[in-house]
Amino acid sequence: MSHRFWEPTLTKSAVVTGGSGAIGGALVERLRASGTQCLVVDRVAPTDATADFAECDLADLQQIDDLCDRLESEHQRFDHLVHCAGIPHWDVLSDLRRSEWLKVLQVNLVAPIALTQRLLPLLRDDGAVVFVTSGTVYKGPPGQSVYVASKAGLVGFARSLASELGSRRITVNTVAPGLVPTDIIPIEHREQRDKEQIATRAIKRSETPEDVAAVIEFFLSSAASFVSGQALLVDGGSARN
Repeated sequence: MSHRFWEPTLTKSAVVTGGSGAIGGALVERLRASGTQCLVVDRVAPTDATADFAECDLADLQQIDDLCDRLESEHQRFDHLVHCAGIPHWDVLSDLRRSEWLKVLQVNLVAPIALTQRLLPLLRDDGAVVFVTSGTVYKGPPGQSVYVASKAGLVGFARSLASELGSRRITVNTVAPGLVPTDIIPIEHREQRDKEQIATRAIKRSETPEDVAAVIEFFLSSAASFVSGQALLVDGGSARN
């Protein structure tokens, strides 16, 4: 685990899981530009060498506990918690090995719950929690049953957690991207999948990480201080629910 954590300042601060990925990286860039300190929690370091980084494999509950123990021991406090980390898996259920679908549930659902539970005492009142889910929750495409289940679980978890944290004026919301053509999609399928998604959208263009990061940033801002327990689709009007 990295030894590097942020230094205490008077600015706002955020913990961002998956902050080395496309969406998480775009969010960290936006937040840092506005003066928010970010601690990136990921398996690999962000490309920005100046970013605060803690190495953590979210498939390993012990590593999650070790990270939280360290934050607690150093009396770290923060204003925002954003869960961008996640892993996809494309295969019909009958062809999935148990180890494969268990890992999807571990990283996409169990880890965010475990990390949130441990970090709640460090989250300041009037803060915000955001979970990145998926537009597939509203479409249910074939070959993604366990992935969809993991992301749908986050939606339900966030709605209930919003009720629990309302007394502390902490908002809890979810943001559901459509298909962002990033490295999680095999390069040989990326262009075709992107074309297929664009055809279903009201706004006929590719979705970018910045499209999603901008909405997450809104949920973290004071402009959204009275918005909680909500699930917002950011998919160019593909799933019109």
